[in-house]
Amino acid sequence: FNKNSGTALLTVDQRRFYDLRSRLIIMQPNRFPPRPTASPFRCFLFDLILSQNWKSFNILLLLINSGTLAIRWTQGDPDTIIVMGISIACNCIFLVQTAIKMTALSPSGFFQSHRNAFEFALGVMGLSYIVLFAAGMSSSGNRQAWEHARQVGIANVMLRFISLTGKGETMKMLMLTVVQTIVKSSYIILCLLVFVLTYALIGNVLFSNVKYGEALGRHANFETPANALVMMIRIITGEDWNRLMRDVMVHAPDCIADEDCGSAPAIVFYFCSFYLMAAFIFLNPFRTEPFVVLFIG
Repeated sequence: FNKNSGTALLTVDQRRFYDLRSRLIIMQPNRFPPRPTASPFRCFLFDLILSQNWKSFNILLLLINSGTLAIRWTQGDPDTIIVMGISIACNCIFLVQTAIKMTALSPSGFFQSHRNAFEFALGVMGLSYIVLFAAGMSSSGNRQAWEHARQVGIANVMLRFISLTGKGETMKMLMLTVVQTIVKSSYIILCLLVFVLTYALIGNVLFSNVKYGEALGRHANFETPANALVMMIRIITGEDWNRLMRDVMVHAPDCIADEDCGSAPAIVFYFCSFYLMAAFIFLNPFRTEPFVVLFIG
């Protein structure tokens, strides 16, 4: 997994510029237009959206909005109506906030930031959620309109919660580090996917007919390539892979020979080799890459 980026041939000044550019990519400073001076009203709104109270209120509103997913949204349930009403109220406040930011920054200045553009898209999505909810609750509404409102509302709440990662500097730095890690480790991820898929197909061919046991069952088996792939991903996490191995090692008289029995030597080599290579070779770069991205660039 060695990667030659060509930085060894750079001069000291070129290396410093390269490191500075890498850090700026991670930090991503805000693209805010200058403070408006022509309009006192816009100056007031500009100072308002940059204040700490605005940020704290926005985070509190996002947490309240995310808390509406604490219960299942079911049509006709009074608690669901209350929860969806709270979510709609939060979306109305979000729309007002977006309008305030667009007024303070001007439309062109507002869309200079990718986060503002994302919030605008969420505002449009929230507006469609409000319209669908009103249609579903009206006397002429039907179950299909309410179901669309529920799906759009849940998606809107989840995306709003994801936007919370860009509100705090520490959280934003953490998420940007994760993104940069995934980009820089794309070749390792590709190799890991090929490795896991290869073992999953081998397991599907060899162990698809093995008898169910304590850990091997309807939800964890090698009967199909998809199930085998999920099984391999589960083994990477270390979840009961030894119990799965013992279940696949079943032999007569606990099973019918040549029908649903396993092969102990092949199974031990299969599981142990996969876990050792996955845990100690492929996953090790992911434990060090975030620190390399964050501190070295």
